[in-house]
Amino acid sequence: MRITILTTAVLLLSACQPDEVAIPGHTSGSEESHSVEIGPDYSHQLYYSLEEKTVIRQNVKTEWDLGFESAEEGYHIVLNSALYNAVAHVNKEFSSPLQLDSLDWKYDSSKGDLDSTAFGDYRQLTGFFALDLGRNVDGSSRGYIRLQILSHSESEYSIRVADLALTSEDTFTIAKAANTTYTCFSIDRRSVVDIEPHRAGWDLWFTPYTYVFHNPPLPYSVTGVLINPHQVEVAISSDSWENTTYESSTALSFSSQHDVIGYEWKEYNFDSGLYEIDNSIIYVIRSVSGKIYKLRFTDFYNNVGERGYPTFDLVEL
Repeated sequence: MRITILTTAVLLLSACQPDEVAIPGHTSGSEESHSVEIGPDYSHQLYYSLEEKTVIRQNVKTEWDLGFESAEEGYHIVLNSALYNAVAHVNKEFSSPLQLDSLDWKYDSSKGDLDSTAFGDYRQLTGFFALDLGRNVDGSSRGYIRLQILSHSESEYSIRVADLALTSEDTFTIAKAANTTYTCFSIDRRSVVDIEPHRAGWDLWFTPYTYVFHNPPLPYSVTGVLINPHQVEVAISSDSWENTTYESSTALSFSSQHDVIGYEWKEYNFDSGLYEIDNSIIYVIRSVSGKIYKLRFTDFYNNVGERGYPTFDLVEL
């Protein structure tokens, strides 16, 4: 009995040590409203940092055409689908005549699946590609080119570019950027362009992009939000805005799908001629820095009624 009493006393004393500090509960940030400017003609692409709560880099969408995977082991090539551009493989000699309307045009998957890019695994193919350069900001055609991927390595790519009539031809070496997911290349400038920020510095990409509807396949230009493929993940909460908390977020299933936010938070009303916002969709975002945020869209128009100005509520959980 004496041993039992002594043991109990020791446990009670050890549980009440004066130098112990209680662990505080998790404290969320305050709710803030933010707005970004894609523009009424959907001309801009915006890289947004949730931690800084601001656009950290932006560009006019026509400033680049192709993104070359920057990782040492990377070989994929993606389209700047804000341009509504497309690629067709041509299993012929580079100088062969082309009939554009007979080609099988392909578009990148908006889901960001690198196994579903328009270029595909070009390493297994012979011939070259026809590239539809898409549309200018005013909707006019940017034309077509021939493009052949000559080689790729841990540090660079080599490509051959010519106009359809073969009146002008160039070969370019594209050195992989050190800190971005993709190294961006402009056909107009015939050079690498500084577009994408450091991969660890942004979370959301406000941009037009091409979405392919199915049954039947129909490529369509939409405007929405894509996520940084480097570590950012998103879940959709089934709770109300008020009840979506840090604690409830731990039970959610997060996705790294590129268009998990996408464009469906807004819907065009053909009767009113306006976009309507579904603010019941609550996105829970694990940022590139590992922090958790909740976000809901509240508007797509600025204070003078121009479209292309997404507004959203944001809270760090």
